[in-house]
Amino acid sequence: MRGNPKSVSGAVAAVSAAVVLMSSAIAAQDRLVVFGQEVGAIGHFGQKLGDAPPWVRRSNAGDPEFIAGGRFLKIVEWEVRSPAEIAQVSHVFETLSGREVALPAAARVVVDALRPRVFLLDGHDVRAFDLDTGQTRVLAPARPVPPPPGWLGEPPVPAARYASGPSQLFVQRADGAGTAWEIAVIDVSTGVLVRTLPGFDPPFFTSDWTVTPDGSRLFASTASFVAGQSITGVDAATGQVLASVPGSGAVLYDDAFERVFVTGSNGTGHTRVFDRQLNPLGTFDDGYCISNVRTSPHTGRVYQLRSAGGGGSYYGAIDTRVAAFDGQTGRAVGDASVTAALGLGTDRPVCGDYTMLLVTAPGAPRNLAASVSGHDVSLTWRNVGDATAFVLDVGLAPGRTDVSVYHDGGTTATFTGVPSGTYFVRVRGGNTFGGGRPSNEAVVVVP
Repeated sequence: MRGNPKSVSGAVAAVSAAVVLMSSAIAAQDRLVVFGQEVGAIGHFGQKLGDAPPWVRRSNAGDPEFIAGGRFLKIVEWEVRSPAEIAQVSHVFETLSGREVALPAAARVVVDALRPRVFLLDGHDVRAFDLDTGQTRVLAPARPVPPPPGWLGEPPVPAARYASGPSQLFVQRADGAGTAWEIAVIDVSTGVLVRTLPGFDPPFFTSDWTVTPDGSRLFASTASFVAGQSITGVDAATGQVLASVPGSGAVLYDDAFERVFVTGSNGTGHTRVFDRQLNPLGTFDDGYCISNVRTSPHTGRVYQLRSAGGGGSYYGAIDTRVAAFDGQTGRAVGDASVTAALGLGTDRPVCGDYTMLLVTAPGAPRNLAASVSGHDVSLTWRNVGDATAFVLDVGLAPGRTDVSVYHDGGTTATFTGVPSGTYFVRVRGGNTFGGGRPSNEAVVVVP
């Protein structure tokens, strides 16, 4: 197969750089950092391996970390609102390059894992901020609703979640009249309002919500005086409620397994697992309190940082542990005390701001499909695990690679003028931290 999504010229040179990125696929594994120390994830599980990598800045052990555009970002001056969202941010620190980036004033920040940008929200606007150029672009208005009677504190600030597949930002804000809540779906490329969905009711009691990377579904943990506490799945195209189950907690969706993980709030100490239809699949090992849950598309593992025992000086010694589970079966594959491994004191606050960083290569891209029109071939696939670049492997026989073509972070590619024949195509994703496994193989027949 010949051609390039952009142009044939330059493709060969780009492949050489991509091959270096992808060559570490076999060696890539999960890396866990807890309390500024690296602990074994696969082999030597839970054991102290030494200081965190040099690109992890540890001036504040509680600062949240994110991957944005294949870079490791540490957020400084923050307040965590949910696993996908941070608030009151003044700047980010690019720990791979050592560069510090000052952010415009914002009440909340949402990170784009695939590109070096963040989205800023306050009570007035939704803005996109490019970490490379420092330029800010207004996408849409952010309209907070006046707080209800009896509300204490500052008026609620609009919240947002980012769907990387369609490049859409889901913003929960006030409607045009300012009397009800809505979810505005905004095309990030154009800033155009695509559609609106009903907001969670009432929004002030929503502890957490998330949107799937393909932008097809919302999952929310909500509570109200009328309906009680529940986990709700919503069709992101129509706003229709698809399923609801009793419960509450922090909601995490993992694209590698198509699983919904609900981590219990303080004192419950368990992680419940559901499929996309919110059918229960099981419960991961429990403890007194769970601080973090991280999922790895590369190895298929789920990691849980939790506390066991009482509650510091008031209730007894605290043992902070890291546990690993198979992401598909829920089977426990490891459990270790990081309190003992790292030489930490056991008189620590329960459910404190303990962070667990997981750095890993992307998973195998999913749903690779091809369409042929004459001698033009179009490919599409799903990004799993925040890949920021891809390599297309093309062969003249099943499983064979005769040519490799570099492709950037997009999940579509079009080739023109392809000679007649049968081709076998796979795609691999990569990021700063390694190369992933290949996708399914698509058979392309050009007449």
